[in-house]
Amino acid sequence: MSYELIVNSRTTQGKAVRASRRRGILPGVIYGHGQQTRLVEFPLPAFLKIYSDAGESSLISVKFEGSAETVAALIQDVQRDPVNDSVLHVDFHQVNLKEKIITQVPLLFEGIAPAVKELGAVLVKSLDHVEVECLPTDLISHITVDCSQLKTLDDAILVRDIHVPSTMTVRTKPEEIVASVQMTKAEEVTVEAAQSEAQAVESVEVVKKGKEHEQEGEESKDTAS
Repeated sequence: MSYELIVNSRTTQGKAVRASRRRGILPGVIYGHGQQTRLVEFPLPAFLKIYSDAGESSLISVKFEGSAETVAALIQDVQRDPVNDSVLHVDFHQVNLKEKIITQVPLLFEGIAPAVKELGAVLVKSLDHVEVECLPTDLISHITVDCSQLKTLDDAILVRDIHVPSTMTVRTKPEEIVASVQMTKAEEVTVEAAQSEAQAVESVEVVKKGKEHEQEGEESKDTAS
């Protein structure tokens, strides 16, 4: 899927930028690939739609309005207001389509782990992204992780277990854990209590059987005498 964001060159700074934000116009910069940093602005709703779909690991065509110029870029950084979390500023990293890049691709967890459904365990996500190397045109928005592989408490999904396109190389260490399952503390206590109860019952039965054998032995002696 291709994403296109139409921008305008920006000359405003300071208070003028804040006024533009109130009108729904977001400021940003484009840098990288040996090019001079350029100031741009664009409609906030258009950016939010693309950001929601593309994230920071999909290639975006940044097109300058009124011009034939189009720049291939990645959303590099999104600055947000610490109070209301609204988007304040966006950095775009311009790339060369013929040169491989190193970036991060988010992980999307799908499926239900049998250990969660049947054993009452909880899913533990140890990673939310992996580092990859590929051409910009081979980037994908996410990598799917199939949680249905987690059938017992001993199972874990490692980086080497996830599937990526052949055009992409994962640089994160293959032995790193992506996801696993574990019991919660309350469930561990319940399991331990059940095990202790079972052991106690077993011990009582053993003692009871021992006494029964002793009584039988004594009765045999009385009968013999």
